[in-house]
Amino acid sequence: MAEYLSAKKAGALLPIGEGQMVQLESAPSTLTREAVKTEYQAAKKAGNLPQIGEHA
Repeated sequence: MAEYLSAKKAGALLPIGEGQMVQLESAPSTLTREAVKTEYQAAKKAGNLPQIGEHA
């Protein structure tokens, strides 16, 4: 936070939309839709899903 405030005070922050564009490549999924659903349900049942507003 201190770094951010210092950069803001110095005028060193880029305006919104002025940052460098980065092209991300997607990777094909190795799991089936059914496998993802199964993992989700298991995590939900075990109580391992983050609560809304909870940060990792």
